[in-house]
Amino acid sequence: MRWAATVGAPLPANTVTAPSATWTITTPTVKTAGRIAAGRMRSLRAKNAVTMTNTVANAAMKR
Repeated sequence: MRWAATVGAPLPANTVTAPSATWTITTPTVKTAGRIAAGRMRSLRAKNAVTMTNTVANAAMKR
């Protein structure tokens, strides 16, 4: 999270709601980034499983 509100001059009382507004704006971005990372991990795991299966199958054929 970025808290730009803490930099500079003292804030008027009505800016108390700013952190929750910031939270609302940044939350979807964080969720999207998490989904992308999770998708990449899932894809990588699936590829590794396929590679391992192929390796085992090839080793079995060579015997």
